[in-house]
Amino acid sequence: MVTIRGIPSAEVRRVARAMHDAVPGGAFALETAAGFCREPAYRPRWPGSEGPVAPLDELLARTPVVLKMLYRLDRGTADDMLAAARAALQGLAEPVHSDASDSLLEIAALGVSKASTLAVLAEQQGLGPQDGSAKLGKKNVKRISPSKVFGLPRGLVVKKAAPSAA
Repeated sequence: MVTIRGIPSAEVRRVARAMHDAVPGGAFALETAAGFCREPAYRPRWPGSEGPVAPLDELLARTPVVLKMLYRLDRGTADDMLAAARAALQGLAEPVHSDASDSLLEIAALGVSKASTLAVLAEQQGLGPQDGSAKLGKKNVKRISPSKVFGLPRGLVVKKAAPSAA
Protein backbone atom coordinates (compact mmCIF):
# COMPACT_ATOMS: atom_id res chain seq x y z
CA MET A 1 0.00 0.00 0.00
CA VAL A 2 1.27 3.46 -0.87
CA THR A 3 0.24 6.48 1.12
CA ILE A 4 0.82 9.95 -0.30
CA ARG A 5 1.35 12.73 2.21
CA GLY A 6 1.64 15.58 -0.24
CA ILE A 7 0.95 19.27 -0.56
CA PRO A 8 -2.31 20.25 -2.31
CA SER A 9 -1.95 22.75 -5.16
CA ALA A 10 -3.57 25.59 -3.19
CA GLU A 11 -1.01 25.12 -0.40
CA VAL A 12 1.84 24.98 -2.93
CA ARG A 13 0.79 28.42 -4.16
CA ARG A 14 0.73 29.77 -0.58
CA VAL A 15 4.17 28.28 0.10
CA ALA A 16 5.53 29.77 -3.12
CA ARG A 17 4.26 33.26 -2.24
CA ALA A 18 5.66 33.01 1.28
CA MET A 19 9.04 31.80 0.03
CA HIS A 20 9.34 34.49 -2.62
CA ASP A 21 8.59 37.09 0.08
CA ALA A 22 10.98 35.60 2.66
CA VAL A 23 13.80 34.50 0.36
CA PRO A 24 13.49 36.44 -2.92
CA GLY A 25 15.14 35.44 -6.16
CA GLY A 26 14.64 31.69 -6.14
CA ALA A 27 12.80 29.26 -8.38
CA PHE A 28 10.86 26.07 -7.75
CA ALA A 29 10.97 22.49 -8.89
CA LEU A 30 8.34 19.97 -7.88
CA GLU A 31 8.51 16.28 -7.17
CA THR A 32 5.14 14.69 -7.92
CA ALA A 33 3.80 11.16 -8.31
CA ALA A 34 4.32 11.65 -12.05
CA GLY A 35 7.96 12.75 -11.67
CA PHE A 36 10.08 15.89 -11.64
CA CYS A 37 9.06 19.24 -13.14
CA ARG A 38 10.38 22.77 -12.73
CA GLU A 39 10.01 26.44 -13.39
CA PRO A 40 12.19 27.79 -16.23
CA ALA A 41 14.49 29.67 -13.79
CA TYR A 42 15.16 26.57 -11.65
CA ARG A 43 18.60 25.18 -12.50
CA PRO A 44 18.84 21.44 -11.77
CA ARG A 45 22.28 20.25 -10.72
CA TRP A 46 21.98 16.50 -11.10
CA PRO A 47 21.29 13.99 -13.89
CA GLY A 48 17.76 12.71 -14.26
CA SER A 49 16.18 16.12 -13.71
CA GLU A 50 14.46 16.16 -17.05
CA GLY A 51 10.76 16.80 -17.04
CA PRO A 52 8.22 19.46 -17.88
CA VAL A 53 9.40 23.07 -17.66
CA ALA A 54 6.70 25.73 -17.22
CA PRO A 55 5.50 28.47 -14.87
CA LEU A 56 4.38 27.15 -11.48
CA ASP A 57 0.64 27.54 -12.17
CA GLU A 58 0.95 25.48 -15.36
CA LEU A 59 2.87 22.77 -13.53
CA LEU A 60 0.22 22.66 -10.80
CA ALA A 61 -2.54 22.31 -13.39
CA ARG A 62 -0.97 18.95 -14.32
CA THR A 63 -0.94 17.47 -10.82
CA PRO A 64 -3.33 17.88 -7.88
CA VAL A 65 -0.75 16.99 -5.22
CA VAL A 66 2.96 17.77 -4.89
CA LEU A 67 5.14 15.38 -2.91
CA LYS A 68 7.99 17.83 -2.36
CA MET A 69 8.88 21.36 -3.43
CA LEU A 70 12.49 22.32 -4.12
CA TYR A 71 13.47 25.99 -3.86
CA ARG A 72 16.85 27.04 -5.23
CA LEU A 73 18.74 30.31 -5.32
CA ASP A 74 21.66 30.91 -7.66
CA ARG A 75 23.73 31.85 -4.62
CA GLY A 76 23.37 31.83 -0.88
CA THR A 77 23.53 29.24 1.85
CA ALA A 78 20.90 26.79 2.90
CA ASP A 79 21.25 27.65 6.60
CA ASP A 80 20.30 31.29 5.96
CA MET A 81 17.50 30.24 3.62
CA LEU A 82 16.21 27.71 6.14
CA ALA A 83 16.03 30.24 8.97
CA ALA A 84 13.94 32.59 6.82
CA ALA A 85 11.80 29.74 5.45
CA ARG A 86 11.01 28.32 8.89
CA ALA A 87 9.66 31.69 10.01
CA ALA A 88 7.69 32.23 6.79
CA LEU A 89 6.26 28.71 6.55
CA GLN A 90 5.46 28.11 10.22
CA GLY A 91 2.16 26.22 10.38
CA LEU A 92 2.11 25.83 6.58
CA ALA A 93 4.89 23.46 5.47
CA GLU A 94 8.11 21.74 6.58
CA PRO A 95 11.28 23.24 5.08
CA VAL A 96 14.60 21.40 5.43
CA HIS A 97 17.93 21.30 3.69
CA SER A 98 20.38 18.50 3.15
CA ASP A 99 23.55 20.49 2.48
CA ALA A 100 24.43 23.67 4.38
CA SER A 101 26.81 24.80 1.61
CA ASP A 102 24.16 24.57 -1.12
CA SER A 103 21.40 27.05 -1.89
CA LEU A 104 18.56 24.52 -1.99
CA LEU A 105 15.62 23.93 0.35
CA GLU A 106 13.30 20.94 0.29
CA ILE A 107 9.74 21.70 1.40
CA ALA A 108 7.25 19.00 2.40
CA ALA A 109 3.71 19.06 3.72
CA LEU A 110 3.26 20.19 7.31
CA GLY A 111 4.30 17.37 9.66
CA VAL A 112 6.02 15.35 6.92
CA SER A 113 9.71 14.50 7.26
CA LYS A 114 11.92 11.47 6.74
CA ALA A 115 11.67 10.73 10.46
CA SER A 116 7.89 11.09 10.70
CA THR A 117 7.37 8.99 7.56
CA LEU A 118 9.64 6.26 8.91
CA ALA A 119 7.71 6.31 12.18
CA VAL A 120 4.39 5.94 10.32
CA LEU A 121 5.72 3.05 8.22
CA ALA A 122 7.17 1.30 11.27
CA GLU A 123 3.89 1.69 13.16
CA GLN A 124 1.93 0.29 10.19
CA GLN A 125 4.18 -2.78 10.30
CA GLY A 126 3.78 -3.16 14.05
CA LEU A 127 7.40 -2.23 14.70
CA GLY A 128 8.62 -0.21 17.66
CA PRO A 129 11.90 1.26 18.91
CA GLN A 130 13.08 -2.14 20.12
CA ASP A 131 12.88 -3.64 16.61
CA GLY A 132 15.91 -2.06 14.95
CA SER A 133 17.61 1.06 13.72
CA ALA A 134 17.41 3.25 10.66
CA LYS A 135 19.83 5.06 8.41
CA LEU A 136 18.65 7.89 6.15
CA GLY A 137 20.55 9.87 3.53
CA LYS A 138 24.02 9.44 2.05
CA LYS A 139 26.57 11.67 3.81
CA ASN A 140 27.17 14.20 6.59
CA VAL A 141 26.12 11.80 9.32
CA LYS A 142 24.50 13.34 12.37
CA ARG A 143 23.50 11.07 15.26
CA ILE A 144 20.40 12.15 17.08
CA SER A 145 18.59 11.06 20.19
CA PRO A 146 15.88 8.48 19.40
CA SER A 147 13.58 10.17 21.89
CA LYS A 148 13.69 13.32 19.76
CA VAL A 149 12.42 11.52 16.66
CA PHE A 150 9.09 9.95 17.47
CA GLY A 151 10.55 7.25 19.73
CA LEU A 152 12.51 5.65 16.92
CA PRO A 153 15.21 3.06 17.64
CA ARG A 154 18.49 3.79 19.42
CA GLY A 155 21.29 4.50 16.97
CA LEU A 156 19.11 6.25 14.43
CA VAL A 157 21.37 8.02 11.95
CA VAL A 158 20.21 10.94 9.84
CA LYS A 159 22.63 11.91 7.13
CA LYS A 160 22.87 15.36 5.60
CA ALA A 161 20.55 16.79 8.22
CA ALA A 162 20.41 20.44 9.17
CA PRO A 163 21.78 20.92 12.71
CA SER A 164 18.38 21.83 14.11
CA ALA A 165 16.81 18.66 12.70
CA ALA A 166 17.86 16.80 15.84
